[in-house]
Parts: sequence; C-alpha cells; structure tokens
Amino acid sequence: MLPVSKVQNLISKHSQLEKELSSVDIDKKKFAEKSKEYSFLNEIIKEVKAYKDFEKNKKDLDKIINDINSDKDIKELALSELEELKKNNELNEKKIKLFLLPKDKKKNFIYDKYEPISKRIKYEKLPRKTHEIMFNLSSAVFINSIEISYETLTSRYLGWGLNRYENAFDYYMFNQIVIPYFYHEVYTLNYNDGSANISKLTTEFGWLILIFFPIFLFFLFSKKIPNELKIFFVSLIITQLIRGAGYFNGGFAFSLIFVLFTVFNFFEKNYEK
Repeated sequence: MLPVSKVQNLISKHSQLEKELSSVDIDKKKFAEKSKEYSFLNEIIKEVKAYKDFEKNKKDLDKIINDINSDKDIKELALSELEELKKNNELNEKKIKLFLLPKDKKKNFIYDKYEPISKRIKYEKLPRKTHEIMFNLSSAVFINSIEISYETLTSRYLGWGLNRYENAFDYYMFNQIVIPYFYHEVYTLNYNDGSANISKLTTEFGWLILIFFPIFLFFLFSKKIPNELKIFFVSLIITQLIRGAGYFNGGFAFSLIFVLFTVFNFFEKNYEK
C-alpha cells in the first residue's frame, strides 16, 4: 500500500501547477518546464485520484452489501462494482509505483523522465541468466513459467487465484525472484498465461491442482470408459497442459469438464445401484 502523503503530494503538485500555468504572472522562462512537468503528472493523475478515493468508495459499497434492507439486485450490483473497484485499485497502485520509481535506485527500470509510462521500461536492461546448454526463446519462456510455478508452490500454497497469473509474473519477475535465461524478450511474452496451462494452473491454484490427478487417473485407467474417448481427451489435455495458452484455447476447458462429468456420472450410477 502506498503512503497517503505520497498520493496527496502528487494531487497537490498537479493542482499547484494547474494554477501556476493559468496565471498571467507566470515567468515565461519557466512556462515550458512547468508545462512539461504538468503534462508528466497529467498522465497519472486520474489513477492517483482513484487510488486516493478507493477506501471511501469501498466503504460505501460495503455499507450497501451489508445493509439487511438493501434490495437483492442492488446488493449484487454493489458486489460486482466492488470486485471491479478492487481490480482497478491494484492496477492503479502498480502504475503509481512505477511512476514514482526513482531512476537511480532501480537500475532495471531505465527511462526518460517525461516519456509515457508504457514506454518507460527498457527490458533489454533487465537481468538474464545463462546456461551451458543454449535453447530457443520458446523454451526459455516455458522454463520461466515453470520457475514462477515453483516459487508459487513454495510461497503461496493456494496460488494467486483465478486469472491472476499476470500478478504472479509481475511480482516474481520485476522483483528479480525469477530471472529468465538468455532472452530479454521473456519479460514481455506470455505474461498472462505462461505459454503452458500446467504453469498457469499451478500458479493460480497452487497445491489445489492435486485434487484433479486422481480423477484424471481414474478416467485414464477405468475399463468402463471407451478407449477412443480416453485417447482423444487425454491427448488433448496433455498437449494443452504442455503448450496451451489459456483455459479456453484448444478445447482444454471443455475436455476437463467432460472428464469430470464422466467420472462423477460413473460414481453416481454405481451409488444408485
């Protein structure tokens, strides 16, 4: 969480520059410099103000959600807005931290002071590892995602949560906990899916993914399930686990759902007998 004073200072500075630039008494020699600084602050001020108002807006929504007299539809709407508010707040905090990052304190972020935030990170300056065996970029991306999964399993046992692989990627990569091999492009590739569903699943759900293994093994070795189905769905799942990018690509999610329903349906029929 960012200090309130830092957030308030940005808002105050932006307001002060706005007043100075609109004044007829402004020194013409300083006008260009102040305009540049104002423009620099202007690209982040919206996020800063939203970040400052987060707690107030969150309390207002919590009040509606916890009010026993609130209509059901209004509560659902408030819950949806609260989720969106939290997501935006995380994003805003990340942007503000990057904006405030001192040039001389973190050498892996080299930027021109007045460049847009999106262009400020110079990935070619970030650290990389070497190895006695040289491998291609795709392999480096895959190995990197496996290392992110490993770090998750050792530090966050229940994972980062659904569709939060990108948060894990940012945390481990830009804090230099995980350093990629050979290629600086690894910092920009597959940051939201890891290039493999096994990495994405492990990072997002941690050790919980072990729950699926006995179900998968039962499906694979059950004599009651036709071999054609096994070959089709098992090969598809394994392929997507190794090189699938996202749950809904290549039929991965559909295959998992099919396997689950087949196994649970089998047990349900046996229980009824």
